[in-house]
Amino acid sequence: MNLVVVQGRVRDDPTVRSLSSGQEATSFELAVRGADDALESVPIVVFDSTFALAPDDEVVVIGRVRKRFFRVAGATQSRTEVVAARIVPARRRAQVTRVLDSAIEVLSGHA
Repeated sequence: MNLVVVQGRVRDDPTVRSLSSGQEATSFELAVRGADDALESVPIVVFDSTFALAPDDEVVVIGRVRKRFFRVAGATQSRTEVVAARIVPARRRAQVTRVLDSAIEVLSGHA
């Protein structure tokens, strides 16, 4: 099962790209506190989203981890990122609880 939940603050303005498939990909970095209270940066991508994000917004992201490979200047590079299925403002506690409950249901069905 590939399921991830992260909560943190949007670091910078999100970047929107139009893909050759016609989809739009919005990418941003999420500043997340680690177990040792160190600040970590988690790259997030969401496809065809209408969700508006601004720097310093605190959000909860539910999605999956993927590693993608691409060519830059003749060299193959990779990037590990979270592909968001849901993005919820952290201040909306009832909505956060609902999406977490649905993630738990998914996990329970695959146990």
